[in-house]
Order: sequence, then C-alpha cells, then structure tokens
Amino acid sequence: MARLTTIAIALALSVICFSQTPEMYQISTDQGLAHERVWCSLQDKLGYMWFGTSNGLCRYDGKELITFKKQDGLLGNSVVSILQTDSLDLLVTCHLRGVNRVKIGHQPHIEQVYSPVPLLASHLHDSLIVNIVSKNVQAYVCPEDSLILYQTNVNIHRSLIDSKGNLLYTTDEGLQSLDLSTGVTQNLIESNLNYFALAKDRKQQLWIGAQGRLISVNGNLESREYSRGLPAQSSANCISIAKQGIFASLVGDGLYCSKDEGQSFTKVVSDKGFLKSTINHIFEDRESNIWLSTWAEGVIVLPATVFSHYRVGTDLQYGAINRFHFDQHNKRMMVGALKDVFILSDQGPVPLGLDELSTGLVNPGEIGTSSSGKLMIGSFALNQGAAGFQVKKLERSDGPVFLNGLYSKITPFTKDGNSLLFTDGWTREAIQEIPIKIGTTTVKRGDWGKYRRLSTQWIHNQNDSCFWSSDANGPFRYDWIADTMYRVAQFDSTHFPTSLFRSTVYNYKEDQQGRIWMATDVGLHCYDGNWKSYETDDGLPDQTVKDIAFDSKGHLWLATTRGLTCFDHHNFFSFDKSHGLMQTQLSNVEIDRSIDKLYLQSTAGISTVMIEDLLNSLAEQPVFPFYLQSINIEGRTLDSLDNEITLTANESEVDFKLAACTYSSQKVQMQYRLDDAKWRKIENAQLNLSQLKYGQYNLEFRASNTGFQWTTLGPYNLQIQAPFYRKAWFLISVGLASLALLLMLLQRRFLALQRESEAKLLQDRRINYLEQRALSASMNPHFIFNALNSIQELIHQGDELKCDRYMALFARLIRGNLELSGQDQVLLEDELEIVRAYLQLQALRFGDEFTWTLRLSDDLDPEFLLLPSMIIQPFLENALEHGIRPKGSGHLELLIAEQEDVLLITINDDGIGMAASKEKRKRNPDHKSLGLPITEARIDLFGKLHQTDASVNFESSAAGTQVQITLPRVSPQSSDEGRL
Repeated sequence: MARLTTIAIALALSVICFSQTPEMYQISTDQGLAHERVWCSLQDKLGYMWFGTSNGLCRYDGKELITFKKQDGLLGNSVVSILQTDSLDLLVTCHLRGVNRVKIGHQPHIEQVYSPVPLLASHLHDSLIVNIVSKNVQAYVCPEDSLILYQTNVNIHRSLIDSKGNLLYTTDEGLQSLDLSTGVTQNLIESNLNYFALAKDRKQQLWIGAQGRLISVNGNLESREYSRGLPAQSSANCISIAKQGIFASLVGDGLYCSKDEGQSFTKVVSDKGFLKSTINHIFEDRESNIWLSTWAEGVIVLPATVFSHYRVGTDLQYGAINRFHFDQHNKRMMVGALKDVFILSDQGPVPLGLDELSTGLVNPGEIGTSSSGKLMIGSFALNQGAAGFQVKKLERSDGPVFLNGLYSKITPFTKDGNSLLFTDGWTREAIQEIPIKIGTTTVKRGDWGKYRRLSTQWIHNQNDSCFWSSDANGPFRYDWIADTMYRVAQFDSTHFPTSLFRSTVYNYKEDQQGRIWMATDVGLHCYDGNWKSYETDDGLPDQTVKDIAFDSKGHLWLATTRGLTCFDHHNFFSFDKSHGLMQTQLSNVEIDRSIDKLYLQSTAGISTVMIEDLLNSLAEQPVFPFYLQSINIEGRTLDSLDNEITLTANESEVDFKLAACTYSSQKVQMQYRLDDAKWRKIENAQLNLSQLKYGQYNLEFRASNTGFQWTTLGPYNLQIQAPFYRKAWFLISVGLASLALLLMLLQRRFLALQRESEAKLLQDRRINYLEQRALSASMNPHFIFNALNSIQELIHQGDELKCDRYMALFARLIRGNLELSGQDQVLLEDELEIVRAYLQLQALRFGDEFTWTLRLSDDLDPEFLLLPSMIIQPFLENALEHGIRPKGSGHLELLIAEQEDVLLITINDDGIGMAASKEKRKRNPDHKSLGLPITEARIDLFGKLHQTDASVNFESSAAGTQVQITLPRVSPQSSDEGRL
C-alpha cells in the first residue's frame, strides 16, 4: 500500500491544461540549415520551401536542405526577403547588396541581377521587395524587371500591394499608400501609434499590428481593435492570416493565435522548449502548416491540425488520467483523474468537486452510468483503512455512487431493467457487500472466484443474451440464462481465429447490427456468427488495438499504439503526431455521438476533434508536389526526365529516385504499379526495377501522407528494347535463313531421292536390258529350230527350187535376227523387214494354203518409232502354228497404227481359235511353247522401261483369233534419254 501511495502522490504532481497548439518541430543547423537567424520563408509553385538566412538561401523539400551562397551567384549571403513572380521565378534580396533572380526547378539556377543602382536592402517585407537606395529614397522592384523609385521622409516597416495595385506600407505615423503609376502618396490612417506589422486576409481586409492590440481595416477604411489576450506593452512585428487562425508575433513576448477571428488570443507555447526568440516572419504553406522564421532558433513549424488537447501540465491540481466515459443521459464526456472527475468542454475541463461529496483521498478509475442514469464511480482508495469496497450514501440524492476499494472496474449493462456493476481488485478477497447481478441471476460470494480471474472488460451481447469477457488465454462467453461460462473456442473450434489463443483482449464493443468487435494485441476481430480478423496484412496500421468506438455512421475508430485509425469497413485511415496528436500510444477512444466528437486518451493527455473536421481535413488536403527526381540506368543518369524512357536490351535494371514536397507528415507513402497492376509499396523513395523482360510498360507512381488522397505521377512509357535476336529484322533474317536452309535440305533430300530413283531406275533398266537380252537370246533358238524344221520338210518333199528360195529367205532372216538380237529396241521399219522376210518364208513353206497382208496407218512413220526387237514375229508364228496350220489353210492380217500416245499392233487370223488349239495341245503334253511367254515378258519389261503400261490382249472364237499389242509410243530421241 505504501508503494501505491508513493506512485499516486507522484502522479499528483502532474496536472492537465487545455490547449489547441499542435506538436511543433524545429529545423536548425543540426538538420543542415545555413544559419539559426532566418529572415523569411516562402513556398514556390513546385512545392519547395525557401528560407532566407544570414548565411545563404536554403531550399527544403521536407527531407533535404540545399544552400546557395555567393559562390553560386548570389550578390550576398544575407537573404532578407523572397518574392515569387508570375513567371515562377524568385526575386531574392541580399542585404546591402541587391536583388537576384532565381530560376526555380528541381535544379535551380541563379541567373540575373536587379541592380541598375546599388540596392541596400535593410528590412524584411512580406509580399514584395522594398529597398533603401539612399537616404529618404525607396525602390519597388517590379516582377517585370524594372525599378520604381519614390521619395519618402518616413521609416517604412512593412508593405504590400492592395487589390487596386497600390503600394501600402506601415510607418511610425500610421498607414500610407503609394500610387505606383503616378508616384502620389497619401495618408490612409494617421495615428500616434507605431504601426508595424501589416497583413491582408482573404476578404482583402487589412490587419495592422500596434502596441497591445491588432487593428482590422476594411475597404472603407473603417477600423476595429482586438486586444483580448494580448499583452498591453507589446507590439506585433508580423502577422499571418492562416486557416488555423490569426497568428501574431509580439516583440519580446512570443507567438499568439486567435481561433475566433481576433475575438480572443492565446499564447502558443512549445512543450519542447523552443519558440523563445523573436519571430521575423510568419508564412502559411499550401498544406496550412505555419512556418516561423526566428532570430536565433532557425525555422519552427506548426503543423496544421484540427485536434484540440487537454495536456498534462503543472498549473492545475489534478493528473493521473484514467479511463473516460460518455454519459448518454446527460450528454457529457467525463474523465477520471487524480482526486476528481472532470467534464470535458470546449472551454476546458470542469471538475465535479468530489472532495465536497466524499472523504478520503480517491483516484476515480472507472466511471459508469446505471440504467436509471445514476453516475457510478469506482475509486482507487489510498488510505490504509479502505481495504474493501464500500457504498457511501450521500446526502444529495442526485449525487454519484462511490465504490471505494483497492481498485475497481465498473461495466454497466441494461437487461430487463437490471444493471450489472462488475468490480475487480488486486487482492483475492471476495466481494461481500456488493451483489453482482447478471440478468435475474445474482452471483453468490462463493462463486466470485471463477469470475474475478477474468478481465474486467465485459460486454453484453443483446443478440444472444450472453456476456463476453476474456483472460490471458483468450475470449470467454457467459450464458446468463444457463449460468454457464466457457471459452469461445469450445463452441467455435473450427472457425475460431488461432491468433486469439493466449491473446489479450483489451475491450469489447457491440455495434448496431449486434456484431461483437474485439480490440486485441493481435489485431481487430469481429464476430457475428462467423469470424473476421483484420491484421497488418489486411491494412491495419498497427497490430495492437487498445479500444474501439463507433460514430453515428457506423465507422470504427481504433485507439492503437501507433495513433488513431478509422475503419469504414473497407479501408483503414491513420492519424499520428504529424496530424496533431500529442502522442501515438493511445489507450482509449470515446465518441459523443450526438455531435460525432472524438476523445482520445494517452499518457500525455486527452485530444479531441470533430470527426467531420478530421475527415474534411483529409478530403481538403491539397495535392502536394510529387516528382521524379532522377533516373539511373546501369550507372547512366538520364539528362531529361520526360515521359518516354527507353532502355537498351543490356539495360534491364533502372533506378527511380522520387521526392515529395510535403510537410504535414514525415511518413509519406509512395507506391508504383506497372500496366494497371496492383499498387506496390516503394521504400525510401527509391524504386529499383530489374530483370524486366523486353517490351513496353506503363509505369505510374503515387504518394500520400494519409492514404486518403493520393498525388499521382505519370504514366511513364517505359520501353525496353528487345535484344538483337528478338528484333524483327533478326527474326525475319533467321526465318529466311531457316527457310533457305530447309529448302536447301529439301533440295538435297530431293536430289538424293532423285539420285536414288535414278540409280534404281538405272539398275532396273540394266536388269530389264539384261532380261530382255536373255529373252531375245532364248527366242532365237526356238525360231531357228522351227525354220530348220521347215527346210527339212521341203527337202523331204524334194522341192529344190522352194528349198533354195527358202534357204535364201532364211539366211536373210537369220542375218537380220542376228543384227537386231543384240539391240533392246529397234526401229519399226527394221522390225517390219524381219516380219516380211518371216511371212514370205512361211508363205513358201505353206504354199497357196497361207496368205497374209500387212497394213500401216497413213500417219504412221516406221522410221521414227521404236519397239522391242523381234516382238511381232512370235505372235505371227503362234497364229500360223496353232491357228492356221491345224486348219490346213488360212489368212493372217497384220495392222499397225498410232492411237494417242500408244502404238497398236493387231494380228488377226482365221484359224481354229484358242480353245481348239488348247484342246489339241492337251493331246501333246510334251510340247512346251516358249516363244509367246518370252515375248509377253519382253512387252511388259518394255512398258516398265518407259514407265508406261504395255499389254497383250487376246480375243478368240471358232472363227479365228485377234491379238492386240499395246506399246508406248517411243521415238528415237526419247528413247536415247532412257538408254543405258
């Protein structure tokens, strides 16, 4: 107990105060600022911040500071004012030296000097440049590269151009105007006050700084003074009319801000110990951040924020912030702190005054509201005697009910008009005095042990009439009807998320649809009969979710250890210190649904914000400049950064360096995608693409500091040239070469096949020739045998004259046969000579019993036709021997004609016919006819030799026989081509 007392007393030394000051940060020489004395600041049209210091001109992109000095072209190192012209150039005034023109861009260039006469710039001015050329003479530097000189006898403090184009300036004597076209000056407001600061708001109303007050002047020169909250003896040396309010720097008294258009001012205090020196200039950038150029502290930035804060401080009597509670009955937000409970309002925290209602030092830890609207307070008692829980009956009937003990948690539920007060302590003592009602069931003292081991985060689910709680091993459900409690995984073991085992459930919340949401150390979980889990892989910024609240639209607001997160059931949006939070480690979140106002609790205090203002700040966030800084390809840096990027086949690796000029957050998210694919994260503002295949890609970039609104860049046409072996000319060449090779191979194969065919044909011809020679040779003995038989017969007959003639014809026939038998082909004329000799010889043999005729078609030329040698004679002999001779007499007719491409040889006889001849040969089985089969074989070989069908057809009857021989028509020329 003594230790707890010591802790509580230490916490009592901390107090809480109300403020709307955002978390400031400083840019000093430690970050690369050229000098701690900064005269002015300005944001150019590309988004860069420029600072005029006593040791150079600095440019800032949110990460890196670059300084320009005399060696870079400046007239001097002390830069006291900066103005941007309509041509986007900067006019930079160097003290006692003159004016430079600076060409802005990602690579700035100082190129021109405004110095027709020596310009002695001695003062800082807000919107233009005014320089002392010599005594009592001023100069206005026009953006059109000219000077306007005018005479003055007063000391000019601040100046600007009004809506009519006149130069307005403050002096020791009031407000004066100069018509730049005529040079005529006039006093607009005469005053014995020392007018110094001068500014113009969006309504073209002037604001002037005077001693102890600010003065507004409208277009009719009607003035109004504002002094509430401002020190009486200090004068404003610079004023800025910003979205966050009216900021005024008071000489020797710091910075003041008014959120209500000047009705009241509060001093802007930095918890980090800076913002103590004189402020030379106040500037608001396009993201509504406030930049303070100071005399000795560099640049101090006040980030834009819509949050208000109740800060832990040292000038009030309470601290040790505990869990807060929204009283739905009285529509008020309350928080328990050391010694009291406070109602949070726009004017600050209002104490309930518990010391007047109770005795003993208490630390309200939990606050609840009963079903009847009774305020219930669980207190952490520090006196040694309060070991148990007590109910203090108060005299005031509308006062709160106190539950004093070592530590208590209160969770009110409403079911059938009954309320549950669930308390827990750090001791094992059972609760005796306070019954715990769950519905109609009262938990007995003996049963308390099984409940008190559980976490005190309970929720009553109206859908299934169950209470949810948890311990170190995950969620539990208590069925108050059956009076049973069991682990959630027991009834939903199949779909229960494994990550919830042994997890810590910080809080349960039920939404309007009856879904149970769990804030755990392993993400956000939802149960509606089925489980749905959200972790970092699903877009949740932080795995540890401490608390959940629902706004009027059903959006979830999560308190995490990395700030505030909004979940609209589709996307997560995060807010951290860069958006105005005091601390990122939040413990609780609560919402006043009547006005949708958020209350966030951390150890540093409580932050409040209207949800509509917070979401509007995201939607209205200006698109910050986001650009491609450089492209490096295999060590080669591109000179120009246009939208066409071409890489050779050997340059498949490319590095992109990106930059975003934003100052509202130090956590700019950058992403890229190729060809409308999924957006992918970029680390450290650098993207390396390697191992890309050749082809054309559309490359896009985008950046955001909230994830709500994105600044896009691109698309860039990234083309990687194909290697030479993938280019069209190479593929065509390879195709043609392949085709040529294929044709060559086919040709070689064709020639090989042709040579094979020719060799085979040659071989066939040789075989055919040899076979034909053999057949011809085998035919000759048969013919000679028949001829000699005829001669023998004539001799026997004693006919010497016929015998002599026969012998002469036979000799001529033998000689012709010997001449032709050595040839495979002969002319038809030579063949016919043998045929005539043969028929004449047979006519002598048979006498008048045999006659013959030979007829040739008119178009037939025997001297230009070839046929196998001695091919006709065997058929003539067969007709004589087997057709006419058995009959005893007869006639034989030989017809030769051409028909298309064939030679037709027809032999007609009027013999006994083939049937009778066969019958007769049956009676002489020893006789074998060799001539006719040999001749038919020779005809067939002759056809094959000339690759044309050759045939022999027989038609026979009792009246005679017709033999038709069909041979290819062969001329001597065509025959020479096929000869051996």
